[in-house]
Amino acid sequence: MNFELIDKKTGEVHSFKMAKSWVDVTAKQFFELREWDGDELKLISILSGCPYNLLATSSNIDLDTKLLPLTS
Repeated sequence: MNFELIDKKTGEVHSFKMAKSWVDVTAKQFFELREWDGDELKLISILSGCPYNLLATSSNIDLDTKLLPLTS
């Protein structure tokens, strides 16, 4: 699933693609998931390649309805 985030500080639009299944997960993401600490925002960061800080400070994204269901 493709999604965009708008950086609140710069107004810049960033595009990312969220992994929807294990087929979409890279080896790097797999090993990062092994170290995952349960933080849902960190999980989205790992599965999308979006930097954690950008996710935490962005607008125009509804994490609960759009991205979290893809993590199940």
